[in-house]
Amino acid sequence: MESLSDEVLMGHLALGSAEALPVLIARHRTRLFALLLRATGRRSDAEDLFQETWLRVGRQAQRYDPSRPFGPWLATVASRLAIDFARVGARHAPADEPEGGAPEVATSKPTPEALVAQAQSRAEVAEALKSLPPHLREAVLLRYFDELDEQSMAQSLNIPKGTVKSRLHHGLKALRAALTGEPHDD
Repeated sequence: MESLSDEVLMGHLALGSAEALPVLIARHRTRLFALLLRATGRRSDAEDLFQETWLRVGRQAQRYDPSRPFGPWLATVASRLAIDFARVGARHAPADEPEGGAPEVATSKPTPEALVAQAQSRAEVAEALKSLPPHLREAVLLRYFDELDEQSMAQSLNIPKGTVKSRLHHGLKALRAALTGEPHDD
């Protein structure tokens, strides 16, 4: 099963194959978890949404269109769950749990001051992302954190490419305003 494409594995999953899902999870574990951690800011929330994402993938396997790339589709499923999660309740991270992105691998030992600045920057970006409207946050996350191109985003979100460009433009303006404290006039 490991040699099969993601799209073929989804076909097997739709037919009830128990072996397909663990292969997909292993392939996409790191990237998916990082996406959810950036979206939620809390490891425990990201873990919950990670599990819920795979449950949803299993439930939606029969409706998956194999002509669409699996990676962007999976990112969309996860992003929409994260948006729904953010809408449902206000979450407050405990003081002992770091907010922000996934841990980074350093090639040289950064100074304590640099570590503090990085952590503050990540936390500020995470907070600013939370302030965006869900449709703009989803576009920014897919483009800059999941590294999808505009065409893949359009396919994944099932919207025109022009709408993707518009959402990215307005999302980045709103993000910039949230980070700088300047008024956002859109």
